[in-house]
Amino acid sequence: MSYNFIMNVIYRKYRPRSFSEVIGHDIIVSLLKKSVINNKLHHAYLLSGPRGTGKTSLARILAKAANCLNFRLFGDVCNKCENCLSIDKGNNSDFIELDAASNRKVEDIRNLLETITYLPNNLKKKVIILDEVHMLIQESFNTLLKTLEEPPDYIIFILATTDVHKVPITILSRVQRLDLNLATESAVTQKLSNILEQENIQYDLNALTFIHKLTGGSFRDAESLLSKCLSINEKKLDLDSVYSAIGYKSYDIYKEFIYKLIFEPHQIDFKDISENLNQNINEYYFIDNTLEILRDLLYNHYTNSRKLSDIEKERLFFAISKIIHLKEILKGFTNKYLLIEVTFYQIIENFKASTQITSKKSELVELLQNESHQTNKPEIENKEIDNKNIQNTNSDLKTLFLEKIRQESERIYMLFSVISFEITDNKLLIFNADEASKFSLETKPTKKCIQNVLNSLGIGNITTYFSEDDNAGTQENIKNNTNHVNVDTATKVENIQETNLLSVAQNITISEDNSDLIEAIFKDI
Repeated sequence: MSYNFIMNVIYRKYRPRSFSEVIGHDIIVSLLKKSVINNKLHHAYLLSGPRGTGKTSLARILAKAANCLNFRLFGDVCNKCENCLSIDKGNNSDFIELDAASNRKVEDIRNLLETITYLPNNLKKKVIILDEVHMLIQESFNTLLKTLEEPPDYIIFILATTDVHKVPITILSRVQRLDLNLATESAVTQKLSNILEQENIQYDLNALTFIHKLTGGSFRDAESLLSKCLSINEKKLDLDSVYSAIGYKSYDIYKEFIYKLIFEPHQIDFKDISENLNQNINEYYFIDNTLEILRDLLYNHYTNSRKLSDIEKERLFFAISKIIHLKEILKGFTNKYLLIEVTFYQIIENFKASTQITSKKSELVELLQNESHQTNKPEIENKEIDNKNIQNTNSDLKTLFLEKIRQESERIYMLFSVISFEITDNKLLIFNADEASKFSLETKPTKKCIQNVLNSLGIGNITTYFSEDDNAGTQENIKNNTNHVNVDTATKVENIQETNLLSVAQNITISEDNSDLIEAIFKDI
């Protein structure tokens, strides 16, 4: 069975030709059948809905129903009478189907309206189908308006559109609008299983369910993907053939890759990306399924099925924001696979850098603790920094802070969800924020909202500090450089907000007179 033959089978042989073959639109079908039986058809209909929901097929069935010679006998179109057959073949002069996307000018609509001045030659009703009607220019809509309002009794207009919001309200008020929604999982699996059973092809129900997930409820997309799968394995439809059709080596292996990206990013090598991504992958299926995996992780967290740590949640929100942005800009690129690959490089590099910053921060805390013990001064000992307390503050206070922020402002909550920060000793410490995040955090409304939330948590006036660990050194370098310069405490504290944390640590000596120095350093952590 060739691929072209499969395509012909899917798109032509199994296209709905009667109301009984329409799946997933029972209410609309019932309404139209009763209108035909009771001879109460409206003069104009508007079928709206996403692509692949069956608008054009339903319009053709309605055209046959209005003219079928045996409709009342069978309660449906017979597809055997002369009128039904001529409409199916498209060679009846009283049945006009026009693509408004390519016939959108005023002259095109005027030529169309000239044909309705004549009575039907051999049908009971002249039927005009305008597909993608939202593509008409405003002047064309104005030309159509008067005829659409008061057409002759023998005319039925059927308009179809995927973007109903682009249709003028003056047109909408003159038609009977029928909205076709995306198909449910049961409707898609029923349609595909009917096709496979009539072709005597074995199938796995899980494969049909997966096709529905990939195509999002579009019959046309589902049938297109099914034909692609059958071109790979024409004897049986299973998950492996679906994976191959969309470019996955294995969906389960890719899912493990995404889990590893969130939970263990330091173990991912860049070669893992090329191993898990296939250059023949359908980029839109890929992005939608990546978002679905990330969404499941988020759902499991909030339903307590699998709790995420703070850093894992930050990674998850960052990954979601990057993938959504990727989907928005993907249409403008020719080499879409390259853009997907680069985006994953960015995500992994960000996660690895975040892990390194956390590690260096812990090393610096340990170093300063050791230096404070060596001074043997009570003042410094009283200000000894307890790393364990910092961790407790992060785990408890940060969680409460994020919950309160989310109640106050969703925008500020999303901002804090993708940056690394700590709250300690009346200081808000923010690490490696980009320029846009810094600008947003420095605005007065944002500062006021943050302070109000912190006040509600029992924390007084707080100061915000930004740090960039780009020039971070090792503990050994910090120790070697601390013997070179003695810095006056008051001067250093005054300038601390303008200085990088690690560069400060490299250029100071903790002396007997610097009892507040450690606390001052942490203003810029």
